[in-house]
Amino acid sequence: MVLLLGSTALGFSQAGGAELTPGGGFPRKLGDFDGDGVATVLDIVRLANHLNGTAPLPPDLLLFADVNQDGIVDSRDVTAIAQAVLALTPLPDLPDSDGDGLPDPWEILLGLDPHNPDTDGNGILDGDEDSDHDGLKNKWEARYGYDPRDPSMHKIPKPGGGYLLDSEEDPDFSKPAVSPTSKSAACGTIRRALMLTTIRRFGNPRYSRFGNLRSAFCTWKSRGPGTSLLVSTAAIFLFLACSSPLPAQQDLPLTSTSTGADGPLTFREILPSGRYEHAMAYDTNRHEVVLFGGANAGNDTWIFDRTNWLARTPAAAPAARYNHAMAYDEARKRVILFGGYRPDRGVSTNETWSWDGMTWTSLTPTDRPPARQGSKMVYDRARAQILMFGGSGSTYFNDTWAWDGTNWAQLNPSSPPPEDADSHFSMAYDDARQKAVLFYAAPNPTRTFTWDGSDWSEQSPDTKPAYDPAGTRVMAFDANLGKVILFGGDVCCWTPQNWTWSWDGTNWALLSPATAPPGRDGTAMVTDSERRQLVLFSGNGQPADTHVEFHHH
Repeated sequence: MVLLLGSTALGFSQAGGAELTPGGGFPRKLGDFDGDGVATVLDIVRLANHLNGTAPLPPDLLLFADVNQDGIVDSRDVTAIAQAVLALTPLPDLPDSDGDGLPDPWEILLGLDPHNPDTDGNGILDGDEDSDHDGLKNKWEARYGYDPRDPSMHKIPKPGGGYLLDSEEDPDFSKPAVSPTSKSAACGTIRRALMLTTIRRFGNPRYSRFGNLRSAFCTWKSRGPGTSLLVSTAAIFLFLACSSPLPAQQDLPLTSTSTGADGPLTFREILPSGRYEHAMAYDTNRHEVVLFGGANAGNDTWIFDRTNWLARTPAAAPAARYNHAMAYDEARKRVILFGGYRPDRGVSTNETWSWDGMTWTSLTPTDRPPARQGSKMVYDRARAQILMFGGSGSTYFNDTWAWDGTNWAQLNPSSPPPEDADSHFSMAYDDARQKAVLFYAAPNPTRTFTWDGSDWSEQSPDTKPAYDPAGTRVMAFDANLGKVILFGGDVCCWTPQNWTWSWDGTNWALLSPATAPPGRDGTAMVTDSERRQLVLFSGNGQPADTHVEFHHH
């Protein structure tokens, strides 16, 4: 049986095993039936058609249909998808009961035990196995809409015969030509092209759509948010033009007061407003960047899913603030926010909040640092705790604190870095050397310190980034280079620069990327550790622009 809806064609064998017809993708979220990773009108249509009996979902796909996870597939799951389309709540991640990186539905489809992280007992997590021997781990295939049972899912011919393995696909190969002989052929060809474009957009974790941009070190690329919207919009109109009319269905919770007199339907991109002194963190469990607050911003929460910014409307949230600190606590799967300046009170705060992907929760630790703004936080992976340093409040701080998921504890290093009156420092965690790196921009010459879990040590690099009186720099770890990246600078006259430096544990080196974001201060930059990219957003004097660092692998 083949079910054709919108721009996706999914074929399912009577034996219950799913086969992907050319151009499809498998679900990456609950309710994501077209495999694009986001909620669309087509996902609503699919589940509605299943519930009204017009086109029942095959058993394999039903594993992804219980969106609200109440054990029943019903109209409430349709409502949950509709709320995600309206950006009211996100589609839930696929559950992973045993934490092996492979979602439960895929473990069931592969005949594995979703409650045993190493089903065959060979010492390799189920998510790290490669069931179809195509060079991609099971968890990567499930995450990016590939089939862990088919080594050549898209059946792309190789010169000399055979098909490209999933790990060999390059998303820059030519798209299929449209040479239809009929309306039906045209729709089928365009459907395939649209879905292949979507798959290539998210695609193989070993490749980037911008993989042909080469640099001796790294390349920055401004990321426009419109691609997924264009694909989704085209899919909606293709569905209307190419598919049979749908039977009458119960109205979905979508309303409009338009009579049509105000012109044709248009789609508007929703983006975070331009801002500065905001904070971001990368959520490795939900695979998204989390953004909160900032000057000129209020108390809004946004996520960046590697393609688009999506607004979140949590039931609770911190008050508006800027110059606060955020980091993702990997051990407890929460984003932690601390402090910042609250303009509604005209003071700095020592509030601690956590974000679980759905809402914010105010925490009440027994011990907490004094109120401050301008502090820096990183997740110390080697010690499974968040590390915070410095800031300013009632005084200028050079204290070091650790968050263990329940409480803050002040650490007592014997050689702390100095106080900084204007928070002219940046901090990042160096994964390669398992140390936090602290860079002081304002002293002349600049200074570099590292934290080994017990004490700070000043380093003596041969080369150093220039003196920076405005303190405009941000730092993050680049997994591809195995180095910490420092971006920005302002050596004179409050004119932000876009210099890119790297730290290798011993020395600083000025890089020469082919492109770089415009100079700015008050920006935020984080590491997408799974895509091995840096993500930078907005800043003082800049619009709501997003820049992603791409590497050629």
